[in-house]
Amino acid sequence: MLRFCPGKKGLINKVNLLIKSKEQGKSVKQNLRKYFRDVDSKGPFLVEQENGPDEYIHNLRQDIFERFNKLREII
Repeated sequence: MLRFCPGKKGLINKVNLLIKSKEQGKSVKQNLRKYFRDVDSKGPFLVEQENGPDEYIHNLRQDIFERFNKLREII
């Protein structure tokens, strides 16, 4: 969703509001910080495995990290 949603900024804002409004939001924040610390963290690797190869993105893991990092920065 962070890749193909036409309104990415709106999606990130909605996810942020959801995280803030739910009891589990604190765990979500901790997990984003833990699993998406850098491009070689476990999070980008796991998303890359789930996503599979992409012929349009040269460095898929870097792209994944950058997308999740945008979310991580605002929460």
